[in-house]
Amino acid sequence: MLKSIAFIGAGNMAEALITGLLQAKLVDADRITAIDLREERLNELSAQYGLKTSPSLDRLSTNDVVVLSVKPQSFEGLLEALSGKINRESVIISIAAGITLSTIEAKLPQNKVIRAMPNTPALVGMGATAIAQGKLADDRDMESAKAIFSSVGLCLSVNEKDMDAVTALSGSGPAYAFRFIELLAEHGKDLGLAEDIANALAVQTVLGAATLVDETKQPPQALRQKVSSPGGTTVAGLAALEQAGFSKAIESCLNAAHARSKELSKG
Repeated sequence: MLKSIAFIGAGNMAEALITGLLQAKLVDADRITAIDLREERLNELSAQYGLKTSPSLDRLSTNDVVVLSVKPQSFEGLLEALSGKINRESVIISIAAGITLSTIEAKLPQNKVIRAMPNTPALVGMGATAIAQGKLADDRDMESAKAIFSSVGLCLSVNEKDMDAVTALSGSGPAYAFRFIELLAEHGKDLGLAEDIANALAVQTVLGAATLVDETKQPPQALRQKVSSPGGTTVAGLAALEQAGFSKAIESCLNAAHARSKELSKG
């Protein structure tokens, strides 16, 4: 169990992590502090979860873990404000996209830093998070970070050099899946299905396919082949996908997101 944790920035991802921590009983509610300039938001979190709140950074020195969950554009100012306010024993975990470990360590050189890239399904306990270890962080710190993010889904350790690829695949990936679901439903309606029927079938189909891969541990290729009867409808549909450039489109999608992530990381 964590002794104490503070979240700087009390947005949706911070709330998802707070919910996961409480459900997993990793920390007591009165040992969680949410820090945000929005008083209404702090009151909402306090009422719902019974945690501590603050509009300032004054309570940071007593926390074992400090999660930096503000928008990337606010990060530089935050790092300046944090100087001298964090206990050197505290573990700093950043979930800001594009902010490198070296950027944080340059401003907080005495602290142990871990970089994390969660994704939005963490909001329903189905997230995918990658974490990368900073210079001073040790295996115990990484285990603490892994416990935090495992409370809202899958958590894997990677080298920081792979974070741009993680961002392209799982960080941005939910949006690609949302678009695929959107198009399945849209063209299902074009074929004559009622909107509610098309939407429900599209959502459940993608959810079911992902669950089947996860639970059977079979490669997606093997499962695809099992439902692709020679001369059948699935084979016809897959052939049309490839003819339209489906594989190339996915490759281009990830390459573009990866390139943009690298640009952001360079500032």
